Amino acid sequence: MHLAQAGPAELRMVVESLVSNADPIVRASVPPLLVGRTEPWIREVVAQLMKDPAARVQVGAIAVAAQSPEPLSAIVGNLVE
Repeated sequence: MHLAQAGPAELRMVVESLVSNADPIVRASVPPLLVGRTEPWIREVVAQLMKDPAARVQVGAIAVAAQSPEPLSAIVGNLVE
């Protein structure tokens, strides 16, 4: 099965696995998988990626968050913790 054919449950498993990977290049591969998706858990993943220590991961997450109909502040909240 191709990832494009995966249902929401399969996609979530793949995304959670990639997000938890120690390699920032692997984590940076997640945002393109989220573009255009509307599942509620995606907002949490995007917020998590925006707080990632690697800038390349943050940039991809910002691009996905910017495409959301919600205000960016509603997704990211307070990035400084």
